[in-house]
Amino acid sequence: MVLADFVHRGFGDGHMDGWFWFWGWLPMVLFLIAAVALIVVLVRSKRPVDTGDPFRRVAARYAAGEIERVEFERIQRDLRTVEAGRPLDEPGEETGDQSSDG
Repeated sequence: MVLADFVHRGFGDGHMDGWFWFWGWLPMVLFLIAAVALIVVLVRSKRPVDTGDPFRRVAARYAAGEIERVEFERIQRDLRTVEAGRPLDEPGEETGDQSSDG
């Protein structure tokens, strides 16, 4: 009979009041947070992995205005050089055709 009195007093005439409101909405909020977190994790796991293509990254930087055309072309030339298996030039050396005076 004690449990029946508690339930009757707690819920009254069918409406929730007092602490029952707190214990009613708290699990619902926690459930919604967990559901949103689960959706975020699932969406992120399904995204294509960035291949790390350096040509695309440098093109994106150039398109965004982070680097200028001269630097963009230099980086692309260096990437092609490395891709071909040749070592990069020394920082002080000129690249390309070098004509001798004479």
